[in-house]
Parts: sequence; structure tokens; C-alpha cells
Amino acid sequence: MRDAGLALGVLLGGWMVLPGAAQDLTTELAFFLRDLRNMQTRATVTIDGATTFATSATYQGYIVLACTGAETLNTITGAVTGTRVYIENTDTDCTIADDDEAVAANAINLLGTLANDVGEAGKLIVLIYNGTYWTQLAEADNEGNFTVSPLDLGSAGVRVSGDGDGAVTFLGLGNGADEDLTLNLDDTANTAVWTTSTGVNIWNLSFDLRFTDNTYDIGANNSARPRDLYLSRYFNVNSRSTVTVDGATTFALDSSYHVLACTGVETINTITGAATGMILWLENTDTECTIADDDDPTAANAVDLTGTATNDVGAVKKVIGLIYNGTDWLQIFESDN
Repeated sequence: MRDAGLALGVLLGGWMVLPGAAQDLTTELAFFLRDLRNMQTRATVTIDGATTFATSATYQGYIVLACTGAETLNTITGAVTGTRVYIENTDTDCTIADDDEAVAANAINLLGTLANDVGEAGKLIVLIYNGTYWTQLAEADNEGNFTVSPLDLGSAGVRVSGDGDGAVTFLGLGNGADEDLTLNLDDTANTAVWTTSTGVNIWNLSFDLRFTDNTYDIGANNSARPRDLYLSRYFNVNSRSTVTVDGATTFALDSSYHVLACTGVETINTITGAATGMILWLENTDTECTIADDDDPTAANAVDLTGTATNDVGAVKKVIGLIYNGTDWLQIFESDN
């Protein structure tokens, strides 16, 4: 596990682009190769009643941290700007103090909110020195969990960062309008919350949006919002799919707008696959499809057409509208076009 965690830590740590300090891939690759050479040396640092240790001004590499008792490490001295260290813990005796504002020289600013890092056997953390203090780039524990924030996907791509409390932010790093979106998956039960700090108010979707079986509120203004508008899982009139009926008396839905095609004279008795409140548009292509009228519906998913019991014979471009009440279908309109 240690070797696998180390390899992953080296890769992400070596190729991490820090906020405000973008570097091209050539430079990052050079750092990565240099670090890989340095880690051929694996030095053990023993902490006994101290809160600091020194690393060589010219050496950056793999350090095994051993504490003789419960020790808290506040600073690491002797580094030059750009120094990276990979620190492996051997037990739970060593704690690295998180100076979240990094006010002390050579202090350590760990990932996330203010929280000290308690060691465990096999845990690996990656630090980089900016000339004043250390910033954590990544962490891998001995259970296969890996932590890194922020993660830049290309120097002009996207930055992915976490707040240490269940939220992830995506920030554009291109040459245009760099918008951000934050997805919070932690604060409210059964709820994922999207927010933005850059004023995003338009979402362009290149796919059909289908809602699950829940009450959906539209808009931010309560007075303008049609509350309790119930949209079923197939409320989607932007999709127009064809259903072919061949020797059958039923068909299953996959959208709210269907073009009905029959290979011969067919009579449809039931329509399945709906959720309560679903509205269905059925467009006929010829006169071969007939919708049977179950005037006092007794069968599940049967159709109750308007008026007295009269089947509906299709016609080219005839459209009928149905609504599903959880048991059967009720006709709400018809257009013969």
C-alpha cells in the first residue's frame, strides 16, 4: 500500500499547479523527475521532545517520520522555495499542526479547514515550500484513500477544489469568463445544492432533462413560482419517439411524446410505464391504430376516453392527450389537425 500510495502521491504532487502559480507541463515534469531521483534516498527523522526538524536546503525527498512519544510538529526549517517533501508516518505518535493562516515562518498549512493531521502507519503526505511556509498538496492513507485539493486539470482547464466539509467547486481556468459552480452534498439530508459565486444564471443543456417523481419549484421568487407543480419522470415534450405496435394490445412509454405507428389494424387497450400525474401526447400516423375506450376503467393502465364508450380510431396527425392518475389514463384533449 505504501508503494502504491507513494506513486500516486508523487504523480499528483509533482504535477500539481498551485493557485496563482501556474506552471507549464515541461516545468512540472522536470520537478517530477527531480523528485523521483531524490526519493531514491529514504531518510528517517526522529522527533523527541521537539516541535520542528530541519531539511537540507538542497535536498527534497522522502522522509520517514518517527516520534518517540506523542509529539506535535509545528514547523519544518531549512528549505528553499519550491522544495517538496514526501512524509511517511510510522505510527500515531506524530501530529502535524495545521497553521491555517500560515502566520508563523516555516509553518504548515494543511488541506481543508483548520485541523491537525494525526499520523498513522503508512500515511503519506506531500508538502511544498513557497519561501515562507509549507502547503499540503496531497495525502494518502494506508486504506487506499487519497486527498488532494485543489486539482488543476491543465493550466487553462478546470480547477476542482473541496471545502473539507462535503462541497466541491469547479472553476474555469481558461482565457474567457471563468465561472464557478459548487455542489454541496453534505449539509441537507436528501438534498444536493448547486451554488455559484460568479453569478451563473443560465444553464445550456445539450440533452433532454427528465425530472424524478418529486414536487418541483420553478424560479427563485415564491410569488412567481408555481409551487406543487408535479412533473413525472417522463415529462419531456422535447423528445419525440416512435412506438411501433405489431400484433400487440399494449406498449410501454419512454417519453411524454410518442408517434404511434401500427403495422396493421391494431387495438391498444393499455399503456404501461407511467408515473402518477404524467401527461402523454399521442400522435397518430395513419388509421390503423385504435385506442380502446374503457369507459369505466377496470383494467390497470386502461384508457378512459371522453364521452360515452367509443373507441378512438387514428388519423394522420391526430393528437390526443392523456393524463395518468396512478391507476388508469383519462383523456384531456384531442386535435384532429
